[in-house]
Amino acid sequence: MLQVNSCRGDFMIGKQHVIVRNNRAQFEFTLNRNITIVKGNSGTGKTTLYRMIADHMRDPAGSGVHITSDKPCLALDSMNWKENLSHMEDSIVFIDEGFKPMRSQEFAKAVKHSSCYFVFFTRENLETLPYSIQEIYEITMLGRNKIKHVLVPLYKLDEHYGLVSGADSSTDYEILVTEDSGSGYLFFCGYLKQSTVECCSAKANSGIN
Repeated sequence: MLQVNSCRGDFMIGKQHVIVRNNRAQFEFTLNRNITIVKGNSGTGKTTLYRMIADHMRDPAGSGVHITSDKPCLALDSMNWKENLSHMEDSIVFIDEGFKPMRSQEFAKAVKHSSCYFVFFTRENLETLPYSIQEIYEITMLGRNKIKHVLVPLYKLDEHYGLVSGADSSTDYEILVTEDSGSGYLFFCGYLKQSTVECCSAKANSGIN
């Protein structure tokens, strides 16, 4: 199993099943680790889910949002985040992609020592945070009415070999270049380690010509 610098305290552990719904949408998913990354383009439901959590947090009775979870589901924004996070214990914390401190070392340290689970909605790689490649998801809509949303793993790993299911390590190229040195780079290094392909990082998209 390929993992990105996995480390965590002995805080909230075990799977957490969550259902968030109102009269227009329902999100149902299970969190397996303390950090979950939800990627995807605009319009896939990331911000909708975050706002439903935030609305329920502000006004549980009047928001029209119903949450089924063994742990409190809370939204964290950039304003006074350190003070607010310090009061969040044994909870599931949702963070939208507009959260400015997301990539900072200070925030990463706070996450590491928190007793909470974290769900990040972002299209970026978060090099400062310790998360598993298996806990990167995208939102998929089910049914003809497209009301129900679930989280689907972005990378499907073979349970025996740790490789993408159905993938063939034989290739007709010699070098694979990733945009940066984050989780994508680490994933492909592990994926191609049994092949002759060299994996390297351009450090940033400006490094690719």
